[in-house]
Amino acid sequence: MAHTKASASLIRKLDLRGGNASGGFVALIGYILGTHWGGMTARGYITIDSLSVTSDGFVTAYSNSIGHELFVGPVSEVRRNLANFIAVAGLTKTELDEFNRLYKKKVEDWQIRLGYTGGFIPR
Repeated sequence: MAHTKASASLIRKLDLRGGNASGGFVALIGYILGTHWGGMTARGYITIDSLSVTSDGFVTAYSNSIGHELFVGPVSEVRRNLANFIAVAGLTKTELDEFNRLYKKKVEDWQIRLGYTGGFIPR
């Protein structure tokens, strides 16, 4: 997938490094923003190189840093966590639209391709 990086203001508002977020969530946000941020997990330090939502409702990621696919979790849980994070980030409408565009460009979401319209973030 083509490398697409978010604007500086969006990156600044969504920067989780050094906070209390899990390493996997930092890596997920980093992938969507195009920053290649990573974080510590039970498997070691990971970055995410591709992210998919399966048609049956699960999120998987591929990490070159550990050399295999990862099970992230049920899409409903990931969407809820991401929506809660986005809600408190103080994004402008322009930044929210930018995040939506980045998500659609970078995440292979088979639920959306098959008609689900919810996406990861609130409309």
